[in-house]
Amino acid sequence: MVSAAVCLIVKNESPYMVEWIAHYLALGFDELLIYDNGSTDETFAVLECLSLSEPRIRLSAWPDVAGQIPQSTAYNHAAARAQSQWMAFFDADELLVLKEHACIHDFLVRYPAEAGAVAINWKLFGSSGQEKYVDELQSIRFRRCAQDHPATKDRFIKSIVRVESIKRAAAHTAVLKPGFRYFDDQAQPVDIIESCKTVVPSHRVAQLNHYVVRSRQEFLEKRARGNVARTRSAPDKFGRDETFWRTHDTNHRQDWAIDPWVGRAAPIRRRLFDHLFEHGVSSGRSF
Repeated sequence: MVSAAVCLIVKNESPYMVEWIAHYLALGFDELLIYDNGSTDETFAVLECLSLSEPRIRLSAWPDVAGQIPQSTAYNHAAARAQSQWMAFFDADELLVLKEHACIHDFLVRYPAEAGAVAINWKLFGSSGQEKYVDELQSIRFRRCAQDHPATKDRFIKSIVRVESIKRAAAHTAVLKPGFRYFDDQAQPVDIIESCKTVVPSHRVAQLNHYVVRSRQEFLEKRARGNVARTRSAPDKFGRDETFWRTHDTNHRQDWAIDPWVGRAAPIRRRLFDHLFEHGVSSGRSF
C-alpha cells in the first residue's frame, strides 16, 4: 500500500487554510506536515485547533532563523520525520488536481521503483480581474489561467518525492540519490531543466493549480509577507513587484478541472469549519 504526505510552510494565510487542508484530505493524503513561519494573523490558531481534531495534521512552529531559508529547512525537516513513502511539497496557493485517479494512492502506485520524484506542472491562474479579497474558495473565485503554450510559466514544476530517494529538498525540486530520477504525471521519465522546469508542460493526468497572485489586494499582502524561499536578509525577500504581477496575472482561458475535487472536499470543509466555530476560532478576515 502506497502512503503519501504533503508538506506546507505558511505565513498569514488563515482564510485559505480550511480549503487547503480539506482539499488534501479529500485527495487521501495520510499526513499533512504544516510549518507556521511566524504568522501574525489567525493562521497558527486555526491550524492548532484543526490539528486537535484531525490526527493527520502535524503542526510545527517554524520562525525565521538568520542565514537560513525557512522553506528549505522545513522541507528537509519534514522529509526526515515523515512516516509516509512519498511526500509532496506544495504551497497554500497550490491545489493538486488528479484527473484520472480517485486518490493520491492510486496516482502514485503507477510509478516504478526508479521513480524518485514526480514532476507536477503548474497551471498558472491569474486574478480573473478581481481587485479585492472575497470570502469564497480560491478554487471557485479564480477560473482564468495561462494559455496552453509550451513557453508559459506552466513549465515550472513542484514535486512529489519518494522519501527514501531524497538527498536534499528545495522549493521546486529535490536532489535525488543515485539510481533515482524524475517522472512526469503520465508516469514517463522526464528531464528537469534550469533546476525547476520541464521542456513542455504536461497536464493530461494531473496539474497543480497555482493561484499565485489571487486578487490585487491579496497580491500586495503576499508581497508584504515576504518569500519563504529567501533568507530573512535577502535583498529580494520582498521582491514580488509589478513586473511579477504582469507576468503572473494570466487570464487567457478558463479551466474547470478542479471542480470534482471541490465537491468531494465539501463535507470535510464543513466539518473543519464546524470545529473552528465550536472552539471560537476565526479563520476569516476582520474587514
